Amino acid sequence: MTQTPTDRRTAALDRARVHATAWLDSLADRPVPARTDVAGVVEALGRDLPEGPTPAEDVVDLLAEAVEPGLVSMPSGRFF
Repeated sequence: MTQTPTDRRTAALDRARVHATAWLDSLADRPVPARTDVAGVVEALGRDLPEGPTPAEDVVDLLAEAVEPGLVSMPSGRFF
């Protein structure tokens, strides 16, 4: 069965929700400072790109895995 654009968008948003929920659930057990710096995140994002089209939910996974070590454990939107 072929996925519609709405199906693909929903899959990507669902995957983003899973990553966001996992991060929020981990706040009590993780250190506040990021485990890597900007250069580390840039290096992780600098991987080779896939050779062809990639499902959006897979792209969300790649991005979440690359940036996770650079996230600061602060659930508030009031970050200065």
